[in-house]
Amino acid sequence: MTMLLPAVGDLRRALTRYDEAVVEDERWPTDETARLREDCAYTLCVMTATTDVAAAVRAADAALEQCAVPAAQSGVGEAA
Repeated sequence: MTMLLPAVGDLRRALTRYDEAVVEDERWPTDETARLREDCAYTLCVMTATTDVAAAVRAADAALEQCAVPAAQSGVGEAA
């Protein structure tokens, strides 16, 4: 079975949103911040095909790292 992978930008945004939601919920916990944190965790889990947010964060980090390595090796983004 082949799994569709999320676009790098989408994955990066989801991970950033989750990180920001965690910080917000830990600083000023409310029902709204808790709900946002849960929503972001769920989105990240769906995008990484995991059921645990810690595993989702690890999977997202690994996927982003894999995408960065080929670009760095190919010289993409280097000044001429």
